[in-house]
Order: sequence, then structure tokens, then C-alpha cells
Amino acid sequence: MTPSQRQLAKAQAALAIAILTYAPLRVANLSALAFDRTLFVPGRADQESLIEIPAAEMKNREPFSITLPPKITAMLRVYRSQVLKGSAKSSTAFLFDNGRGKPKRPTSVSWLIERTIRRHLGIEMTAHQFRHLAAKTILDGDPGAYETVRQLLGQRNLATTVNFYAGLDTRRAGRHHAALIEKELAAYQALPPSRRRQRLDGRA
Repeated sequence: MTPSQRQLAKAQAALAIAILTYAPLRVANLSALAFDRTLFVPGRADQESLIEIPAAEMKNREPFSITLPPKITAMLRVYRSQVLKGSAKSSTAFLFDNGRGKPKRPTSVSWLIERTIRRHLGIEMTAHQFRHLAAKTILDGDPGAYETVRQLLGQRNLATTVNFYAGLDTRRAGRHHAALIEKELAAYQALPPSRRRQRLDGRA
């Protein structure tokens, strides 16, 4: 059974959101993903998929590589075998096929993402904001991990990453420091009195 354009769009929106959650690509790179060229899906659903984008297609002119967890692999395999093959009029390699064997435009993929999030969550969120969310998630868990953020977002210069995301770094670092203090205090409180005295004397 050939899926309708509406069914195809819903499946593509779900995949776009799932991929961006783990691989916060620029929407131009996301919309251009192609099976067996920049997107490599393994033969088993319990394995990781791989995104590899050549330097010439990246904004920073550096090659980009990232893995997707098995749960995304399972989605991709079902989509490719049951949805995509039945919708394209000609053989296609593009993940976001427009129904005619060509990739959808970045603006079309962006619109699908925004509409789906608005309908199901009631919030406004663009495809680009997944990049900010990824940076915040990393820095909240590991303040100062700007190099990790730079690599994940595919940015050329570390200074660009630091300048863009350092705005709340003092408060973030303060919370991280407070959590470390609380952890040390809890560990100290759990010690027997004799061990506490040793800790205070610097003997343990």
C-alpha cells in the first residue's frame, strides 16, 4: 500500500525530531541526508547507525561524523522498508524524499518539525533550537565542556562556541560547585565520628 503524502510527512517529522535529539545537525545537512552516502543504517535494528558528512558539505568545511542509537536505527529501517519505498515514484536514496525521488527543501523539513512540536507539545521550537538544547544539556552536566559542544555542533572555532554559550556559565559553574560541596558533606556525614576527626586532622 502506497502511503499518502500526509503519512510520509508525519513519518519524516518524527524521524527529523528523533535524529536532531541525538545529532543536532544544521537543517541544511539534515534535509540532505542520503542512505548509503551520508547516512549508513546497519543490517540489524540493535546496532548504531552512522552519519558521515564530507567537509565540502559542512559549513565549517570540516568532516562530521556521529552515531545514532539503536532505537533510531529501528525507526530508520521501518521507514526505509515500509514507508519510503512505497512512496517514491522512482528509486530514491534521500531520507526526506519529497515523493518524487528528490530531497525536500530545508525550509520544508523545518516547517514539518515546528508544526509537529507545536501540535503535540504546544510549544514553539525550531530545528535550529535543537542545537542550543544540545549545548545546554552538555554544559549543565559538565560546565566548561565547550570543546565537546564545538565538536558536536560542528563549529570551526572554539572561541565561537565559548562566546555564544558562556552567558550563564557563572551560574552554571556555581550550581555544579554547590552540588560537589553537597556530595562531600553527605560523604562526611556518613562517616563514623572517629573517621570524621581523622578527616579534619588531615589524616584520611
